This record gives sequence, structure tokens and C-alpha cells, in this order.
Amino acid sequence: MGDFPNHQVFSKDIAESIGLEEAIIFETIKSQEIKRISIKELIKFLSYIPETKIIRCLQKLKKLNLVELNNDFASLKIIKTRPVKTKSTRDNTSSFLREITFQAKQLGVKKKTIQSNLENLKKQLSSSKQKNIIRDGILKFLVAEQKKVNKLNYLPNLKKPIEKTWLPNMDAVSILKSAEVSEEFITNSIPEFILFWREKNFKSDSWNTLFVNHVRKEWAKFTNKINDKNKPKKMTSSWEPDPSCYDVLKLAKINKKFAVEQLAEFRIFWIDSNEIMTSWNSKFIQHVKYKWYKNNPEASGIISRLNDKEWAVDVEH
Repeated sequence: MGDFPNHQVFSKDIAESIGLEEAIIFETIKSQEIKRISIKELIKFLSYIPETKIIRCLQKLKKLNLVELNNDFASLKIIKTRPVKTKSTRDNTSSFLREITFQAKQLGVKKKTIQSNLENLKKQLSSSKQKNIIRDGILKFLVAEQKKVNKLNYLPNLKKPIEKTWLPNMDAVSILKSAEVSEEFITNSIPEFILFWREKNFKSDSWNTLFVNHVRKEWAKFTNKINDKNKPKKMTSSWEPDPSCYDVLKLAKINKKFAVEQLAEFRIFWIDSNEIMTSWNSKFIQHVKYKWYKNNPEASGIISRLNDKEWAVDVEH
């Protein structure tokens, strides 16, 4: 193994593409005269990198087709070209370009960037008299070109406060409708949403996404409130019957004052029973009727029952 410099040198572009440790290991192998090093010596030299990490990085470099691993040695992957005079030179160049394209994509280079530099690469290869071409230089070039493209395509920060006249786009409304949120609820949610974020003076570049999340949460609360009425509940000391209960009892000739007098006893009985019901209103009506007929036997005749029209009244449970 040759002498190593006191400082570590590696390509910033390669490091950004494949990782810092991978770039260090790659450059370490490349710095050897024969482009080859035993894994044992590599681990010893790069003592500041855990051994398990070095092994993982080598496997990654192998997968990226940048190094070869053979018999406890790591060596730089080299493409050997055939003599220029042979008929297969063109085929060899094409094969080389295919491999470079594959590796460049692995390093995050877009297909368009590769294609735009393809003719230039072909010219360099066809004019080259070298028998051995190390792909590292070409990969560095392509990665650098991709970075230039990324800078040109970079969009400035588009975050801005929400406007008073803001409206969700068609996609946002469509997503909410597909989640079975009513159109009226969506429309009614817009003013509240705008007011909330304007008071916060918050800036965003994704107001539609925020709106979809907001409406979904509010819709869930709204539907749970509605459905909550039909959920089984225990009796509480503060429970009150729905006003429609008194209307039903009135049809049975039972006055509201009598019904209210039965409320305390009704609560205590069912609190002690620890039962759960989905319709305490119906239970209360039954309880009051029982007490009324018990105290007024003359009112429990067939005529009174025939005049009882509670079946025609819609009682909320």
C-alpha cells in the first residue's frame, strides 16, 4: 500500500450524490497507484469510520458499479476499451456509454442531462487514444452538469400570506367531495379558514393542502357530533329530556308539571342501575306514563289509550 497524505481528499459533487463516507472510501481506493487496496488496510487507514460502516459503504459502491470486491480486496471499477483499429470500437463505446448512463442515474443525474451531453462524450471517446478510461472523471462531470441544471430550475420561495379573496382550487374541492364532505360545508369553511391564517400572519406555498386537512378535521368533528346522539350513554345527574318529550306526554293528557316532578327520581334510578341507553327520552316518557297511570287509574282506560297519539310524534333520542 502506498503512502497516504495527512489530509483526506474527496469530491464534493460525488459526496453530495452518494454520501460522505462513500466518497471518502472511493477516493481512497482511487488514490492507490494500482487502484486497489485490501479491505483490512482500508479499515486500518480509515480508523475514524466504524468498520461496519466501511463494509456497508463498499457494498453500496459495488452496487453503484463504482468498485469491485474480490478476495478481501477493493478495486476501482475500470472500463477497458478495445483497440481503435478493431471493427467493434463503436460497439465498445456504446457499451461504455450505457454503463456510464446507468451509473449517472444512480448518482441522481437526470436522463435529459445525460442526453444533452451525450454527443460531447462520444466525441471525447472517439478521439481518445487511451486504452483504459476511468469512469470517475465522466461521472464527476455529469454530476456537476446536473447541479448546474438544478440551479437554473430552482424556484424562489413562493410562500405568501393567504389573500382575503382566496378560494380552494378544483383539485382540493374534488378531494374533499370524494371524502363525502358536503359542498355546503366546504363553502362555509372558507371564511373561517382565511380569517384564522390571516390573523396568524402565516405564509405558505400550499394553501390548498392546508385547507383540505382543515376541512377533513372539522368535518370529522361535525359528523361525530351528529352521530353522538345515537351512541349509547349512561344516565347523568344533569340529564334533561328533549322538549318534544313533553309534547308527547301532553297528547296523552299528562301535564308538564307532573312530568318534571318525576325527573329527579328517574335520574337517580338509572344512575344507580349503571345501564347505558341510546334513547333516554323514550325511557323517560315510559316512566312518566307509568307514574301517571299509577296515580290516576281512571286515566288508564281504553279510551285514553286510543286518544294517545304519541306514535305520530317524532321524538329525538
